[in-house]
Amino acid sequence: IGNYIYGGVEVLFRGSFEGASHKITGLTINRQNADYQGLFGYIYGGTVRNLGILGADITGGNNVGGVAGDVTGTVQNCYNTGSVSGKNYVGGVTGDLSNPDSIIKNCYNIGNINGVSIVGGITGRNNMGTVQNCYASGQIKGTGQDIGGIVGENAGPVKNCVALNPSVSGHLSV
Repeated sequence: IGNYIYGGVEVLFRGSFEGASHKITGLTINRQNADYQGLFGYIYGGTVRNLGILGADITGGNNVGGVAGDVTGTVQNCYNTGSVSGKNYVGGVTGDLSNPDSIIKNCYNIGNINGVSIVGGITGRNNMGTVQNCYASGQIKGTGQDIGGIVGENAGPVKNCVALNPSVSGHLSV
């Protein structure tokens, strides 16, 4: 849903998605060279709430997350239990939280996250957004710079979050 570029056309999710505590199971995305991969490719000013991603296997290029590849909106009360792999900007919930008005709130990730640089348990990068009331566990691996239990590269507030005994490897940050 809302993959950033599709057939040469920009596609952004701008709406409101209420998951009503439903769970999506069996999601498989295998696009190793495609950016903006996740259930939602790019949430642009939109909101996704109350949704679980169970046992997914998501592989992409840059900006890869369980719920969304990139967010300039809100992700709230969502979680991921599956594996997420990519190159840069890779996270359990989102790959990139990319503006000051963006929020990830009351979310968690217990899946394994693998990338090169800017890799985090919740989000790969927080670019002046807010990450609040979140937790992450599981294995978080990167081979490059900025690897963290919650956020890989951070420039915004991270409030009341905890990495619960995750295995984090790479050049660590937050």
